[in-house]
Amino acid sequence: MDDNQAVLLGFVERLFSANDIDAMFDALEQAVSGLGFEHVSFTYIPDFLNRQLCDLAPVFKLSRQYPVEFIDQYAACNFGQHDFTIKKITQGEMETVRWWEMARQLAPQEKYVIEVARQDYGLRHGITIPVFSEAGAIAGVSVTCNETDQLFDRLCQERINTLTQIARMFSDRALQLPRHRAEFYRPFLDRLSSTEKAVLSRLAQGCNLKTISRDLQLDYKYLANTVIASLRKKFGNVTRDQLLYEAGRIEFDKLINQTQKY
Repeated sequence: MDDNQAVLLGFVERLFSANDIDAMFDALEQAVSGLGFEHVSFTYIPDFLNRQLCDLAPVFKLSRQYPVEFIDQYAACNFGQHDFTIKKITQGEMETVRWWEMARQLAPQEKYVIEVARQDYGLRHGITIPVFSEAGAIAGVSVTCNETDQLFDRLCQERINTLTQIARMFSDRALQLPRHRAEFYRPFLDRLSSTEKAVLSRLAQGCNLKTISRDLQLDYKYLANTVIASLRKKFGNVTRDQLLYEAGRIEFDKLINQTQKY
């Protein structure tokens, strides 16, 4: 058994014995380290959030030693608008990308994002593996390495296939169940009021506004003209029909229930 196979088998065992997202991500982090890379991040963007990246940053899970200051700047400067990896995954391109191989093809604002990562935070080399793209929602696993160009090239040649396999297995498992996906919706749900959460849960269950008004003891006009209007805006200025569709499709009743347990 070679090193790649040993890392892969160890990862699979830890991934499928994990009971929550943190344990799954620990398995991913150990595997990435075992393959010779330094940092790993998992980025998830729900489809409605992808329409309003100016308001919310993507949702990240980061390895322990990842320079969180870079993520803070990423959010503060709205780098998500100019992140070429997000653009590629959104367009359905699912090939693994080495950041600096793309540099000559990038617009100045796109290149600036990876320049900041390298020059200010020591993220010398980066790889992004698209792992999910469906109905506008996207996800990617990114790893970084501070080795010389020559050693990084060799590492990629020997390990990138295994790394890609591991990244996609993690994503499939992490996004499989509502109790797992809830972690990635938490930043959005935290922006909702208790009334908005209660209304959204009932919309997800297929309740009409008259039923919701009665069950929650809300004035119908207030529900329709204030609460629903606020939810539509927070979902990216969607129509009422789109809001109803999204609430059911994403199963927000289950997601909200999961976030309230912790």
